[in-house]
Amino acid sequence: MVGDIVAALLENGGIRSTTSPVLYLWKDSGRVLRRIEIKTLEEFLSLFGVGTYQVYIENPEIDYVDSKRFKVNSLSIVTRYLGDGKWSEPVLQTDEEEVTRDFSRDFKAKATRRAARIAGKVQGTLTILSILYEAYKIIRGIRG
Repeated sequence: MVGDIVAALLENGGIRSTTSPVLYLWKDSGRVLRRIEIKTLEEFLSLFGVGTYQVYIENPEIDYVDSKRFKVNSLSIVTRYLGDGKWSEPVLQTDEEEVTRDFSRDFKAKATRRAARIAGKVQGTLTILSILYEAYKIIRGIRG
């Protein structure tokens, strides 16, 4: 399952969950935007390319964001693969009240700092996924 691969890569970056993350590809067919769940490595290798991807994680625990482990109910990461191993800046989404328990004046600064740290962890995972795909293309002799 591709979720197990994504989970191992995320865990290496300090993002853990008791359930496997789910990887989606967003396909735009002109009038309809569809979300396709990518379950197997074969599906990933056949579908991967320039496009918008989402990683959804339930109950993640994230190391090295604060002085202690940071927990939220869910984390959704949406980013666009631009090709040649390049990804857009990921957009993170979770319940706002769980980004920080402190609703004081530094709420926005704390939320921004946390988002930047989490995004950095996710970028590493996405880069490894694109390298995996590029290696697959070389092995299979696929061009483009």
